[in-house]
Amino acid sequence: MTVTDTFPASRSETTELPENPAAELFQVLASPIRLAAVQLLLEGERTVSELMSELNVAQSRLSNHLACLRNCGVVQTRRHGNFIYYAVADRRVADLVRIGEELAAANADELAHCDVLQQER
Repeated sequence: MTVTDTFPASRSETTELPENPAAELFQVLASPIRLAAVQLLLEGERTVSELMSELNVAQSRLSNHLACLRNCGVVQTRRHGNFIYYAVADRRVADLVRIGEELAAANADELAHCDVLQQER
């Protein structure tokens, strides 16, 4: 029996690349909790406790959202003593969020009356 018979291939060898990476990124940011966390992290790094307090979200729920953001490369972490600090991994996220906010404001009425979005809410 060889090593390859007993252990699965590495994640990078078995994971298919998304068909549309931009759509995947926008899906990550489509969650109101994840987007709010990113908006706070654009102001500066924070611990889970700080984010919980500011977002008023349970720790387990927030941890799942932060794991998604981290696994998708949107945020990064650093450990300092007993604390893990979260920060935005790429400053270009600030531009993306700012442009999204500007577009949403400019199209607020259309977004409010979009039949497809109303069905998905």
